[in-house]
Amino acid sequence: MEENRLILAALGSLPNVGSVTIKEVLTYYKTAKTVWDVIHQDKAIDPEIKIATRYKNALVKGILNIELDTLAQQMERYHMDVLGIDDEVYPAQLREIFNPPQVLFFRGNRQLLQNSRQVAMVGARNCTPYGRNVATWFASQLVKYGITIVSGGARGIDSYAHEGALKGKGTTIAVMGCGLDYCYPRRNAKLFRTIVEEGGLLLSEFGPGVEPRAGNFPMRNRIISGIAKAVIVVEAKASSGSLITADMANSEGRDVYTVPGNVLTDDFVGNHWLLEQGASLLTNVEQLPKIYNWDTIDLDISQKMGSHNGMGVLSFTLEERKILESLSNAKETSLETLAMTTNLSEGALHLSLLSLELKQCIERTASKGYIILEYGRNQFVH
Repeated sequence: MEENRLILAALGSLPNVGSVTIKEVLTYYKTAKTVWDVIHQDKAIDPEIKIATRYKNALVKGILNIELDTLAQQMERYHMDVLGIDDEVYPAQLREIFNPPQVLFFRGNRQLLQNSRQVAMVGARNCTPYGRNVATWFASQLVKYGITIVSGGARGIDSYAHEGALKGKGTTIAVMGCGLDYCYPRRNAKLFRTIVEEGGLLLSEFGPGVEPRAGNFPMRNRIISGIAKAVIVVEAKASSGSLITADMANSEGRDVYTVPGNVLTDDFVGNHWLLEQGASLLTNVEQLPKIYNWDTIDLDISQKMGSHNGMGVLSFTLEERKILESLSNAKETSLETLAMTTNLSEGALHLSLLSLELKQCIERTASKGYIILEYGRNQFVH
């Protein structure tokens, strides 16, 4: 890695040194290497730089202690690279926000940052089957318009948004609240690997070695909303962190959308509050492309017809049809209930459920019930 870029990565990796401090010293000294050389020579920075003493001390101490060789090895090991706010590939819309990150670490296809069609999808970690289906289906269809889906890599709605984009053969960006040498949450290791392998991007303001801490995630949220044209809140309780992302998006002039939810539970209180505050109601996939005049891009006829993984409309056995008729995409159905409603033998029921899972039409929930996925609902011909 080129020396100035490696030193830039070092600045972004220092403990207790944020983007405001980095901006001030880079504005004054012009290059990361100059900052590095001055501190190593003088053990201090120019007193004219207008930052608090504690941040100056943290910067000096951090630079004197960090080992560039070790940092280079960490970045190489985890296939990381870095870019600064003045890099050509740095998203123009992210530069416009209050306190934009001066340094970004990434793994994967950095050219995605230049895509003008970025839509963020956020929501609850402990989401309902309905929210899960909305996130997966909307993401899988939006990518057909050349849209890159941006989310935070967390469990719940974030994960389903990323997975939906991948199912739709599109691209997605996961903005992390930790260094890219950490896998958080650990259960998403395969998802993060697939994102990179399928042409997506992992992005973070935090350098190697930065653990996932609660205070990192509001900072991460400003990046999610900052690089997006619009933010979709899929599912949010009254105290949901996704409301913070929506508020940041609104304050930065981004469009905020939300989907309607069940008014008889607390799961969508945040959605309905956002609607009261002026967020736009989103009820179908085609709304966003129409609003922004985004046409579909390079789609073959099977994709335009909404085929399932390019296979056309799936065929189902009589037993599979009985199961699909008994399932909902809004709530889970227990195995016992399926046995009663379908009147299938235990063997036939389990065999058909396995077949439908392999066709990606249904999915087993954490409590061992089943839901029909939006793919299944659209491929099932009654």
